[in-house]
Amino acid sequence: MQYIKTPAEKRINLQSGMYCHVLENELVINDVTTVEPRHLEIKLDKLNSSNSLQYLLNIVLTVGLITIILLSSFFIFIPLLFVSLWHLRKLKQQTIPHNKSNCIPYKNIEKIELEKGKLGFNYLKIYIENNHVQSLKILRLYDSESTFEQTKKLLNNWIVRDEKTKSKPLKISGYAIPLSETENYLFNNENAFYTQNNVYELNKQDRYIYIRAIAIFVGFILIASIIAKISLMFETNPNYIDFIVLLFFAFLFLIPIKYSTKAVPNQFNLNNIWKIKSNSKKIILTIKDSSWFLPLKIHFKIKYLTQEQIDFLKNIKN
Repeated sequence: MQYIKTPAEKRINLQSGMYCHVLENELVINDVTTVEPRHLEIKLDKLNSSNSLQYLLNIVLTVGLITIILLSSFFIFIPLLFVSLWHLRKLKQQTIPHNKSNCIPYKNIEKIELEKGKLGFNYLKIYIENNHVQSLKILRLYDSESTFEQTKKLLNNWIVRDEKTKSKPLKISGYAIPLSETENYLFNNENAFYTQNNVYELNKQDRYIYIRAIAIFVGFILIASIIAKISLMFETNPNYIDFIVLLFFAFLFLIPIKYSTKAVPNQFNLNNIWKIKSNSKKIILTIKDSSWFLPLKIHFKIKYLTQEQIDFLKNIKN
């Protein structure tokens, strides 16, 4: 074989300018529209799992920022604290080593997830198993709706093919209410189940579980900063800048308030729905959850819903 010319419908454009070729037996990532023998070299044992140094540097930076903020009252560093904690949360999610191989046989793929992010950053997550070691390959898709839809079609085709192997999605029946283009909740008489790309995973974790903890921590830091700032204002002659800083803290405090209750649980019982709130942009289901001391809120955006689905959510407690 000299090379394979991949048809456009079997080639996914990536933001890096590279391509993901969907072949008969494998996925190949390269920077040309053809696949040559050199591109079929399998290197699944090449992993990148060195997060320890990033953890250490992040913790040192976070502790340093907190110390500076509380001892020097130099509150301009608070936005950097948000960045540091967000990065720590991302590191916590990256518990699976990243795979460096650009040729991935289907027989080594456990599952594929398609995630639609904000600002056009959409991701294809490929979970790989090789010699009982799990790893992850993340591909950032080209930011166009046609690329996303093409990838979703190819992904669905792969899932059908994957049913012949060891990984089978769990089939859940129910009335589908979309969270996004790729996410749904399936409602039956008693429960609601979260699905992504029409697949339900029994042990999938709520993606906001760490964000909620970080939001509570940041909230306490902001409260401590506000108290410190007010104490400093009593000891000195405050001017209008001090009051602007105080208002800025109050505005920042809205962020942890929002994310301390935001949730996408894998499943929940309909009897746990406490309150339903709606506006022109979204419908919010507030549910009671014994694993968190605050009520959890699930946000359904109106733009993804039909009128029938809107009426269903508004009257789900009846």
